Amino acid sequence: MRRPALAAVAVLSCAGCFVANTSKPPRYFHPASAAAWDGDRPGPADPEHMPLRLRRFHAAPYLRERIVWRSDVEYGFYEGRRWTEPPTAYVERAFGRELFLRRGLRHGDVGDAATCDVELLAFDEALAPAHEAVVSVQVRLATPDRRVLLEQVFTARRPIAGADPAAVARAMGGALDAAVAEASGGIVAALPGRPRR
Repeated sequence: MRRPALAAVAVLSCAGCFVANTSKPPRYFHPASAAAWDGDRPGPADPEHMPLRLRRFHAAPYLRERIVWRSDVEYGFYEGRRWTEPPTAYVERAFGRELFLRRGLRHGDVGDAATCDVELLAFDEALAPAHEAVVSVQVRLATPDRRVLLEQVFTARRPIAGADPAAVARAMGGALDAAVAEASGGIVAALPGRPRR
């Protein structure tokens, strides 16, 4: 009686050895963002505004490498679709390039610079009510003495043309660029003038 039971266990445990893994490997994408990747030519320097220090970038806990979809009340992840980096890396790169390279703000040190913290609230493929890429960032800008100059959420949406994941990446890049450009404009407008020595 014992031998047939052992044989059955052996057959079941080896069954996995002969079944090929049919799951596809994940596909990796990056948002087609001009702010994060293109345009290395610097804009004119901005000597008028206080220097700026980008201090902290963080995100909602679910915003990691897996691409997020959502409807009006439900969130989920695509098992086979990933970003090449965490979305906060794209956002941080885009803000740095937009503020310092394109708009010419000066980097500052602790004590002489305004500080900017950015929280990524959405980097989602919205399925309903419209199929669109949504990027939302909350910006908090403060003076060296911690006086808040700006605390605002900036959101951009771009329609997604079709079901191809590459279309999602293209639309997400456009939404990222729009959100970062609008937020950067708000930051520059809120920055005080350069301190006189």
